[in-house]
Amino acid sequence: MAPELPSAAQKILTMDDLRIARLMGLLGEGPASDAQVILAHEFTQVLDQPWQIANFVPVLAVGAVRVMICEFAVPAQQLGICRSVGLALASFPDFGNVQWQLQVNGGPVSGFDNIRGQIGNIIFPQPLSVPLFRTSRIRVVATNIGVAPVLFPTARIGGDTFNALTLAGAAGPSGG
Repeated sequence: MAPELPSAAQKILTMDDLRIARLMGLLGEGPASDAQVILAHEFTQVLDQPWQIANFVPVLAVGAVRVMICEFAVPAQQLGICRSVGLALASFPDFGNVQWQLQVNGGPVSGFDNIRGQIGNIIFPQPLSVPLFRTSRIRVVATNIGVAPVLFPTARIGGDTFNALTLAGAAGPSGG
């Protein structure tokens, strides 16, 4: 019996996890799964719908825990890829007082769960590749771990969404 992909509750999948599953044959030979559709769109944005969300909170109070800075929700019949993240504060030295986290459906994304510094910025966000399944919510949250309020924590996330159904031959064992 072939091993199964972990459920969303067990682990937040990364694009590397999807590539490994494809190489191991875990994504199956039948109709394209959501994971195969996302893989097919990783390096192409043909017919994709780009999105960018940026937001700030005026003050991150002392002891503020996981305050949502910005969030994007994937529509019900679409899939997506988060392709960038950027963080900013009013004062650069305050980065030592803020712990950032990128979350999908409330769970931290591996490698982006304890950020203690600047990743990208609002003008030039850091490229990344996080798969987003139907109705997923991706958000950036911040926690003030310092002893003084932090002004204007700001985050920007961006990516693409696309239809969950593929064009004939766009994904699958020989197409994607």
